[in-house]
Amino acid sequence: MKRKISDDIMTSSTSSTGSKWERTNLRLAASSNSSSGGFSTGSASDTADSADSKDAHDYYLCLPTLDSSSTMTVDDPNNDDNHDDAQHQRSRTRQLQHLFELDLYLSSVPQLAASTRQLLQSSSSSTTNSTANNHHNNSNNHKVITSSNSGRVINVLQGEMAHCTPSQADVLVSDDATTCHILGLWSHLRLDYSSSSAQHRDQMHQQHNGGDGKLATVAHIDSPDYEDCIRDAVDLHYRYHSSQLSSSSSSSSKQQQHQTRLNGDDSTIILPVIKLSIHLMGGYNDNDGTSHEITQGVLRALSNISDGYINRQQHHHQPRLQMILQTCAVSSSNDNGSGCPIGRGLALDVSSGKVYLAEVGEDDVESSSSSSSSSNSSSSSS
Repeated sequence: MKRKISDDIMTSSTSSTGSKWERTNLRLAASSNSSSGGFSTGSASDTADSADSKDAHDYYLCLPTLDSSSTMTVDDPNNDDNHDDAQHQRSRTRQLQHLFELDLYLSSVPQLAASTRQLLQSSSSSTTNSTANNHHNNSNNHKVITSSNSGRVINVLQGEMAHCTPSQADVLVSDDATTCHILGLWSHLRLDYSSSSAQHRDQMHQQHNGGDGKLATVAHIDSPDYEDCIRDAVDLHYRYHSSQLSSSSSSSSKQQQHQTRLNGDDSTIILPVIKLSIHLMGGYNDNDGTSHEITQGVLRALSNISDGYINRQQHHHQPRLQMILQTCAVSSSNDNGSGCPIGRGLALDVSSGKVYLAEVGEDDVESSSSSSSSSNSSSSSS
């Protein structure tokens, strides 16, 4: 039975095994206020926006701190081979301890555990009986994505990343992941007012988020060393919405502010917030810890990126980026108990931000590497 350590880590800098932990600036989705402890099953925008409700509490991801004792060390040429081997083994043991503690922690966080169940519950019962050698999805577990049943689809291959808006594609999808992780990012702009009518808020929200007011990204990550690639993706989301905000402010926003003054409405615009929902799925409980290393690498990258935006967003009139980890079905949480991943493919609905298990059908679904440049979808490899 897994021991629940999330409460200890949330309130203390040291876990029961002696590892040091730190709170990051990467937010978790707000918990439901219902007595049943349920998790919101609405669209990504609904779940992300719920974090702004008056009854919501802020929750943040915690990660083990990295120090020289938990990372692999470079061999010292002055030491003999036996000493080097022993040092290497001790370092690797400590590293694995950190990785497995993180895995245990992620499965114990209520918000993440609930979203993992939500994503995987349709497949867990029928996947449990599969063997470790059966790495192929059952169509009953993963929706088969084709251009005929899902509209305009972009298939993201291993080591690739693709971005698009609702006018460019309907679904971003990637599959065939074992230790690999699939990362989905979905963003929209939110404008809040200190006082305003509901109709006014809805009109302004629609103005900035209708049509191409949303941006989606999917990446197929096959190693822990993707921070630069992930940072480029997050920066793209920030620049995209900042540009939209700037262009609209020069015309319609000024007109709206003038109309507000004429109507005697004392509404005050709070700095706009770019909501970035994050979904991560992949890996399983493999023996050598490869999946766990990728999990830690991606989460550490997202944490570092979030820290960077917190530090640089002190300037006036700069939109604030809010990064929210919505889904984290990774490593042992994505293991069926027989050494096989439950989820091997993830699809992201570009318009709604919803994610679901998927596999790519054998038809004319376009891969991100063959997408035309005129669509402004971009792909990159690491």
